[in-house]
Amino acid sequence: MNHVLKNGDIVPESEAMVSLDDIDVTYGYGVYETLKVRKGVLYYPQFHEERLFESARILGIDHTLSAGDLEAGLNSLVRSAGEKGQNCNLKVLLLGHTGRPADLYAFVLNPLYPDRKEVRDGTLVTLFPGERHFPQAKSLSMLLSTVAFRQAKALGAYDALLVNRDNHITEGTRTNIFYFQPEKDGLGIPKVVYTPPLSQVLNGITRRTIIECFKQQSIATVERPLSVEEIRSDNPPAVFVCSTSTKILPVKGVIMPEEHHKIDLSIPKEIKILQKWYDEYLAAWSESRL
Repeated sequence: MNHVLKNGDIVPESEAMVSLDDIDVTYGYGVYETLKVRKGVLYYPQFHEERLFESARILGIDHTLSAGDLEAGLNSLVRSAGEKGQNCNLKVLLLGHTGRPADLYAFVLNPLYPDRKEVRDGTLVTLFPGERHFPQAKSLSMLLSTVAFRQAKALGAYDALLVNRDNHITEGTRTNIFYFQPEKDGLGIPKVVYTPPLSQVLNGITRRTIIECFKQQSIATVERPLSVEEIRSDNPPAVFVCSTSTKILPVKGVIMPEEHHKIDLSIPKEIKILQKWYDEYLAAWSESRL
């Protein structure tokens, strides 16, 4: 039997129900997180809890959770899942209500792993015009992201990158973005890597830890808008996207849906080194938790 974490208690799935006539639920008045568990280690629960609380604050969602409650509940959920809980993803929902505190639900999902070929050779993305409401809140209001992502999948792309009114690429529907200008002559680790401004995007946990990893390697991360014109230029930057499950995923091309063509991007050898460093960073963190 599958179990669910509901407001601190582990209950059967049949007891974790929401009513379709609850307007707060049907209007998507809630926030969420997705965490990964690998070899029994729950990754960055404190960071996810911080972001969940901040998302709730931004949207005015009242709750009774205290620091540490989420991690404790998720560890109980992992234990209740047995072998399945050793390698999985956990979905956390905090559903807001009018006149009473939010309800917290969490449940186990199958783990997600990126395609090894895409990790090695790069993936495709599309561009989609749109801006998320409350970009720094991980909200259940997912219509824009869903429409953009469905178009991307129909075109054979991994994700859709959102383009704002200034013609700047901000973030993917499921990913954050980094980019840099590779050196023309030989292999050279970039001294500076860029990412769109935090004020315009969700502060992804992987984004946050990649920045810390690069700092340890003496690579500065600078917040700077990425324009569509830069992608179209004769010398476009190297781009990679990141998320909890994909980690660092190089982008080999950008599909332009309205123009029916693809812009090819280079995948310099530097990205392979960045991937290696981030894998080592995660491994060291995981070992510290055992």
